[in-house]
Amino acid sequence: MPNTSRLSKKFLRTGVALKRASLLYILVISCFVATAEEASDSISVSDHSDEEFVELEEVTEEPVQAPSDNVKESTGYSPQEAPDEIPAKSPEVPPEPVRRSKPPPNDPKKPIQYNWAGNIKFQTEVLYPTTVEEVVDIVVSHDKVRVLGTGHSFNNVAFGHERGSSSVLISTRNLREVIDCCNNSVVRIQSGVTYADLGEFLRTRGLALPNIASLPGITVTGAASTATHGSGMKNPILASAVKSLTLVTHDGELRTFTRPGRKFNQADGTFTSLATEAHELQFHSAVVGLGAVGVVVEMEIELVPSFDIQLCIYENIPLKALDKPQRFELLILRTYSTSLFTDWTGDAFSSVWLKSKLNYGETGEPCESRYKNKDVATKAVHPIPGLDAEACSKPGVGPSHQQLPHFLDGFTPSNGDELQSEYFVSLRHWRPVTQALFKFGKQGGFGKVLQISEVRFLQGDDFTLSPCSVLGGVNGCAAFHFTWHHDAPEVRKVLQAVEDLLGRFDPLPHWGKVFNMEAGILRARYGEDRLNAFRTLLQDTDWEGKFENEWMSSFLAPPKGAHDEL
Repeated sequence: MPNTSRLSKKFLRTGVALKRASLLYILVISCFVATAEEASDSISVSDHSDEEFVELEEVTEEPVQAPSDNVKESTGYSPQEAPDEIPAKSPEVPPEPVRRSKPPPNDPKKPIQYNWAGNIKFQTEVLYPTTVEEVVDIVVSHDKVRVLGTGHSFNNVAFGHERGSSSVLISTRNLREVIDCCNNSVVRIQSGVTYADLGEFLRTRGLALPNIASLPGITVTGAASTATHGSGMKNPILASAVKSLTLVTHDGELRTFTRPGRKFNQADGTFTSLATEAHELQFHSAVVGLGAVGVVVEMEIELVPSFDIQLCIYENIPLKALDKPQRFELLILRTYSTSLFTDWTGDAFSSVWLKSKLNYGETGEPCESRYKNKDVATKAVHPIPGLDAEACSKPGVGPSHQQLPHFLDGFTPSNGDELQSEYFVSLRHWRPVTQALFKFGKQGGFGKVLQISEVRFLQGDDFTLSPCSVLGGVNGCAAFHFTWHHDAPEVRKVLQAVEDLLGRFDPLPHWGKVFNMEAGILRARYGEDRLNAFRTLLQDTDWEGKFENEWMSSFLAPPKGAHDEL
């Protein structure tokens, strides 16, 4: 058993609370590193020049405390020099699901052979249980098991093993039932339920999910298991809404992990756990479990009252428009969800999507009057300039489950024919990382393989294997997402250059996206305390290694010694 008290002191602070003053001083420092301009109280937008971005009313805040010396040292970055060149079967057709809104990406009438992107062909048989009892039977009768939701993972972290008579993938697409709703604002679902399934169902009951992924068609449990996120400095990863999960362990036992109760501390705005440290560790290790803890069959999600979202889209916004702290504070802190899109080849974001939270039935202010910019979009805009925006959320006010995702349910999201990568960095590094990527892009570093990139921001969390838990703490992190053309060899080359470029910021990849980073480097960045906590849980739920695949075994391998070779 690892020393869990040392782990808990280092990172397990329940109920992350963003303190406005502490976050503001980090934003101020990171912005002032990049510019010597003084903050102004009145900002207006003109052509995409050095002029101001928005009209900002005077901000009255509590005095910002001076940052500590270590923060000054850690944020005193100039953009890193970019490199001159880029371094070199036939299973039985399952029955139709009982409940679903739209079909998952794979045709529900045909056996699943590939992941969503088509870059991974499954080497094992795919089974389609319709009940929890069938899941248990599959688990106990096979030596190796992995789980398949909607297949929206792009690497072998999530998927199965080599083909073998006792190795299978379990598809959750027939487990689409909403089991119970909505006592104490909690919904209980099966593991195949998607965000699209839940949206209208909850809306008609006056409830909503606190946040949603940018693609509505992915499963809620899959998003939680891989630390997937939406956007917004008041929004941690989607797993943070999980109240409990029930899974099947290696021997067929049903185990439920429930979030420990918490007590709010009015003095400092934080929460104190009412549970033991071991209970805390188990829950926070099980939720972001990467499919290695067991087969999740049910999950409880905490809900909020229904709310609306106003989407405003501004096009061709120069990077310089975000230099001043007050502008950044307005766009990032005061907006419920923010996305910045660019291909990194110029000095501007091709579009900035601001999603503001409204009470149910409110109309909101017109985008033109709220943020004075002559390039306010009046119709849907695709994140990739020039593409048909029919599949995209439209500017204006609408239900949260329709406006928080970038793409509408029932349409092919993004470009469809693509690969994806994403890297997280500490929030204080977002500006120098952005500068480095713009420099890299203008030097041709991305070649022709990048379609679009998105920058998002999110609150820190407590989950053991969440990148933002490692990097963000209470102050949050920034996520840099890349949508690539479907050219795996070229993507790998550019990814290596990007990982080298960002290396000194200690980035961590999204678990379900394409990345080059070796397991040993990830072990070092997550640290043995976290890995020991996760290994301890696996000793309880999967001591046989039934749910591990080759990549997970490498990542979880114990260190070779004090100076492990990476």
